[in-house]
Amino acid sequence: FITIATTGSAQIFGDLSSSQGNRGSCSNATRALHAYESSIEYVTIASLGNGVKEKLSIERKNCLIIGASGGIGNAITKKLAEQNYNLFLIGKNKNKLLKLKKEIKQDIIVEVEAIDLTKQKEIEKVIKKIRNKFKKIDILINTSGLFLIKSIDKTSIKEFEKLYQINVRAPFIFSKEFSKDMKKS
Repeated sequence: FITIATTGSAQIFGDLSSSQGNRGSCSNATRALHAYESSIEYVTIASLGNGVKEKLSIERKNCLIIGASGGIGNAITKKLAEQNYNLFLIGKNKNKLLKLKKEIKQDIIVEVEAIDLTKQKEIEKVIKKIRNKFKKIDILINTSGLFLIKSIDKTSIKEFEKLYQINVRAPFIFSKEFSKDMKKS
């Protein structure tokens, strides 16, 4: 026999309140993530007739989460791990990423990488790592962001450039790269 687990049209949602000390986040804000699947995700166990059981794998969906070390990204990561997605997690805090990885069940692929989204070379390097680890990315989630709480007249050009690099440029680069995969899916 073969046991097949599917998510069908699974919905992933929940209270992803970001009142966990993140700057620029709204207290008691509720976010919802909906993910829909239409294909079989994996085969868990196959009995080979001789009493030997073997773990088999049909290609799982691969998800890239940028900003995984923050409150919303962390919560989304946990929900997707529960749904058996392979995960590549990007954040700025390596310790938070490693802690998150330990909290996730290990029957899925979980890779973590701490990078500075303002540095083009780091983005290019992590894209190569993602491409080496996963054939394709099926889902891209960007929760990284920077929000300055100051008036525009007190905001320097350097601060604005950092905001632009993190909030606009980096998501554009990742979307441009991995949208090719999503179009094929």
